[in-house]
Amino acid sequence: YPEGNSVFESLQKNLADHLAEVGIRLTMSALPMEELLARWYCESERTEDMFFLASNFEIVFDPSSGFTENEKGEHLWRNTSLQDEELYRAAVSMRSTRPGDVTGYMRSWIAFQERFNTVLPMIPVYSNMYYDFYTGMLRCYAPDANESWGKAIVGAYLG
Repeated sequence: YPEGNSVFESLQKNLADHLAEVGIRLTMSALPMEELLARWYCESERTEDMFFLASNFEIVFDPSSGFTENEKGEHLWRNTSLQDEELYRAAVSMRSTRPGDVTGYMRSWIAFQERFNTVLPMIPVYSNMYYDFYTGMLRCYAPDANESWGKAIVGAYLG
């Protein structure tokens, strides 16, 4: 987990202690963020099995962008180095769906999710739900149509 982060006690209580109940030992280490990210992105030697990091949802969902190609032409899930051609093909199938083909996209989405849950290239520990509360007098405010609150608020006004 990132050095300087106060998450240790929470991880111990909410994750490590429960894993210990089923015989799994979790050893936690604080690393400087630069070193942690270098290991996460496979830019330096990785000895960890798990990273405590957070990310947000991407504006355009394209899991095929989560892959990289190695020197043998194999497709690897970028952050975990899992090599799985079936998962890659399912991700590319989603991206290749003709715009407006909702049924085709859903078939590709389900195939991707089934394979993802079979190989589990990563396991989210938590997820967030976001809510925007604002006065009904706020006009031209569309947080879902913009990539950030900062961009959504620029054209908004009270009226």
